[in-house]
Amino acid sequence: MITDFAELLAMDQPRPDSFTVRTPGEAAHLFGGLTFGYAARAAALTVDPDRQLYAATCQYVGGGRGGLDLEIDVERVRDGRKLSLRRVKVTAEGRVLFTCDAWFAPEGDGPDWQPPGPRNDLAEATVAFAPLQTMDLDPLELRSLQAADDVGRLLVHPYWARSRHRVGMDRTLNLGALAFLSDLCTVGLVAVPGVAPTAMMSDYSLTLNHTLWVHRPFTLERWLRVEGQVLSVHGDRGLASGSIHDADGALVASFSQEATRRA
Repeated sequence: MITDFAELLAMDQPRPDSFTVRTPGEAAHLFGGLTFGYAARAAALTVDPDRQLYAATCQYVGGGRGGLDLEIDVERVRDGRKLSLRRVKVTAEGRVLFTCDAWFAPEGDGPDWQPPGPRNDLAEATVAFAPLQTMDLDPLELRSLQAADDVGRLLVHPYWARSRHRVGMDRTLNLGALAFLSDLCTVGLVAVPGVAPTAMMSDYSLTLNHTLWVHRPFTLERWLRVEGQVLSVHGDRGLASGSIHDADGALVASFSQEATRRA
C-alpha cells in the first residue's frame, strides 16, 4: 500500500523531457487522477521554478491498469516572457492513455480577490473513507460530511483532505498531489441528484476530460475542502464542477469534469 506522495509520484527521467514510471496495483484499474498527477508533475519539472501551473486541460483517451510501464513525454510548446505551455502525452504498451495541455506563469503582483469562501466545517466531517485502497493507494486522509451509506457509494462531496505524509516545499510534488486530489471521486458527481445509482459510480462511468485551474498557493500538508456539484446530465454524458478551499476559506483551485456512462 502506497501512502506517501513522494513514493507514489516518483518518476525516472531517461532523457530530457521524457519520464517513465511503473503503475502500482498489479491487477487494479489505473486511477485517472494518478495519471494526471504524473503528467502535471512531469510538466512542472520542465519549466522555470518561478512559474506555477494555473490551468491544465486533460483528455482521458484510454484506460489503464496497475503494473504498466508508462511513458510520459513533455513537449515545450511555448516559453514566452510570462507564459509557458507544455503538452504532455502518456502512453503505455504503444497506446495513448492521456493527454494534457498545461499552462504556467509567474505568481504576479496584481490584486487578490474572491467571493467569501465556505465556513470551516472540518469538525463536522466525521466519516473517514479510503476509496483507492483496492488499487493499493492511500496517500490522503479523507473525511466526508456525508452519511456513511452515501460515502460507501462514493457520494462523498463535500469532503476534507490532506496528505498522510510530509510533502514539503517541492512545488512539483504538491502540484502532482493536487491534480490527484482534483480527480478523486469527481466522477461520482455525474448523476441525476436524488436518483440512486444502479452500481458503484466507478463501475459504470468513465471520465472523458478534466480541467484544473490553480488560483492560489497551497500545500497538501494542510486540510483542503473539496466540494463539487453536477451541472448537467443528458443522454450518456454529464458534467460536474467543483472548488478546493483551504481551511481559511481561500479558493485554492477549481475543477470540472465530463464523464460518460459505459455502454
